[in-house]
Amino acid sequence: MANRALTLGFEVKCIVGFDPRTHRPPSPTYVKEGIAQVIRSTKLGDAKVRVNDTDSAPQSRSWFVAGDESIETGNYEVGVEIISPPFIDIPGEENLRSGWRTNMREVLKTVHQHFALRTDSSAGLHVHLGVGLEQNDCWSIQDLRKLALIFTLMEPELNLYHPRERWDMNLEHVRTYIRPLSSSRLLEGLSHNQIAHAIRNSQDWEELTELLNADWEEEQTYRRQYAISFCSMGKYGTIEFRQHKCTTSPEEMIWWAERLLKIARVALSLEWNDLQVLCSGNAVMLFDLFTQKENVV
Repeated sequence: MANRALTLGFEVKCIVGFDPRTHRPPSPTYVKEGIAQVIRSTKLGDAKVRVNDTDSAPQSRSWFVAGDESIETGNYEVGVEIISPPFIDIPGEENLRSGWRTNMREVLKTVHQHFALRTDSSAGLHVHLGVGLEQNDCWSIQDLRKLALIFTLMEPELNLYHPRERWDMNLEHVRTYIRPLSSSRLLEGLSHNQIAHAIRNSQDWEELTELLNADWEEEQTYRRQYAISFCSMGKYGTIEFRQHKCTTSPEEMIWWAERLLKIARVALSLEWNDLQVLCSGNAVMLFDLFTQKENVV
C-alpha cells in the first residue's frame, strides 16, 4: 500500500505580463493560444485552450490553458490558468522520461522562456490527487475517510508549511476561498474523537463533503472554497488541495506534491484505529512522515 500508484494533476494560476513600450494591450485569446503552442513545442503532450470545465477532465490527457477572472491583474497583464494532464506517480519510477516531475520542469521552463510570468496573492496552486486516469476511477469511501481524517486532524501542522495569508481566518481571502476544514460549521466545537467518529460514519463522498466542506452560508449543501475540497469527487473523482500559494517554480510545485503524496500513502497504509492514534496522539508529526523513506511506514 505504501507504494500504491496515485494520480495527480496541477492547476497553476498566474499572471502573464507585457512591456507597454513594446506591446499593445494583450488579448487574452492571444495569450492563451500562445502558451498552448509553446507547451506543444515541448513534445510532452498536446495542449489546448480550454473552452469549458469538462475539457480538462482526467481522461482528457491534454494540457489546457484557461482564463481566470478571479486573478487580480493590472494593465498589460492577463490572468491565466495552466492545467496539467493527470500524471501517474509510482514510487521508484520517478526518473522515467515520461515522469510527472520531468514534464512539469520542462513545460514550465519553456513557458518561462517565452512569457513573463508572475504570481499574486489572489492566485493559488491547486493539486488534485486521484487513483486512476479513466472516467470512472475515483476514491473509495474507505480511502476517503482515511484521507479526511489525517488532513483534518493534522491541519494545524500542515498550516505551518504555508504563510499566514493561506490559513488565517481573520483574512477575508481565506474566509472566501481557502477556509480550513476545521472551520466547517459541522465540525466546530467537536473533539478529535468526535470528528473521527463523524468522518467514519460518512456513507459516501457526498456525506463526507457535506461534513468537511459545509456551506457556511447554508445556501447549498457544500462549497469547494476550502483549503482541501472534496467537491471535485463529483466531477473528477479527485481531492483538490487549494491551500498552497501560487508559484511558477516547478521545483516548488514538485516539493508540495511530493508531500501530499507522502501523507496520502501513509494514511492509506494504516488501519483506521492506528491512523486515528497517529493523528491525535502527538506521537508523530508531519515532518516525521516527510523524512521517512518511501518503503517505511
